[in-house]
Amino acid sequence: MPDQRNLILAIVVSVAIIFGFQLLTPKPDAPPQTAGTTAGATGGATPGATGGSVPPVPGAAGGAPQPGAAGGNTAGNTGAAPVPGGAQPQGAAPTAGVARAPVLAQSPRVKLVSPRVHGSINLIGGRIDDLTLIDYRKELDPKSPEITLLSPRGVQNPYYADFGWSPDQISKGVVLPGPKTQWIADKETLEAGSAVTLTWDNGQGLKFSRIYALDKDFMFTITQKVENTSDTAVNLYPYGLLRRVNTPETLGFYILHEGPIGVLGGELKEIDYDDLKDDAPHQEVFQNVPGWMGITDKYWLVALVPGDAVASSRFLYSGTNKRDEYQIDYLGKVQALAPGASASVTNRLFAGAKEVELLDRYENQLGIVGF
Repeated sequence: MPDQRNLILAIVVSVAIIFGFQLLTPKPDAPPQTAGTTAGATGGATPGATGGSVPPVPGAAGGAPQPGAAGGNTAGNTGAAPVPGGAQPQGAAPTAGVARAPVLAQSPRVKLVSPRVHGSINLIGGRIDDLTLIDYRKELDPKSPEITLLSPRGVQNPYYADFGWSPDQISKGVVLPGPKTQWIADKETLEAGSAVTLTWDNGQGLKFSRIYALDKDFMFTITQKVENTSDTAVNLYPYGLLRRVNTPETLGFYILHEGPIGVLGGELKEIDYDDLKDDAPHQEVFQNVPGWMGITDKYWLVALVPGDAVASSRFLYSGTNKRDEYQIDYLGKVQALAPGASASVTNRLFAGAKEVELLDRYENQLGIVGF
């Protein structure tokens, strides 16, 4: 009888120890909640060697990608030449960052109306810099704030997409749309399945337009057009860029890549934030290699999907004002515009959750290799 009592007591103590250990062991953070399925990025090859000369970068970290060997270009509709990436000048105090709502209210915007995202396009510069995900929340509570993916300059962690044009050497004096350009929209709202057009005239005979479209999920289509009504020929290169200020927190898992990523020439390129920071200013450059490129988080992806005609793509880092600044960009093939001629290029931007079925559908329907 005593032996049986001792056995029962030992079992009770063992169970108590097991449950106590489970209660005291910290639980991992719950992933954002959604009805869909998310997946992390897959592992891949080491980034290949870069080729060709490195295009110069005007100003601080990553302005617009530049063709040729000369630095700088005239941009915007002011007398100065603002950097398309929006970097602060060297030595300036870092942006402390304020709440998003007051910053967003400082500029005119086109509202986004979509089943899966909230946000807006900034009419000053034409950036896509305001995007939250309707289906994903910061906490388990469905009434908690939506996940914020893209944010404008002026907040704590700016993250945005921008598109534009860069000139070649013979067209350096041409005034091009830049970060201070105020575009005119043909409507106040961009709805899923119904595009909005922004227009701007440089006063020198070039008329620019950008057509933004958004599907019912997370894919934007951006068509840039320019019409040359002057009596002078110009050569322009279309570009697209992603800009992220400050290094986000990462899990540090070996099997999960978080940071710059792309599939270029059919090869997966995964570049760690630290690798870009080691030899600042640092950049990885890929010449004449088609594909897509962007930045991945555990659950989210923002990716540029340029057309087939890509001259170069880059992964850049510059640490300025005690901040990390990353830029992913591409430069398209030159568009030669004789007097009376026009040009049009179409590219895409994905900004949303890494839902496997959705990414597979985009890969198959749009021909995005390795998406």
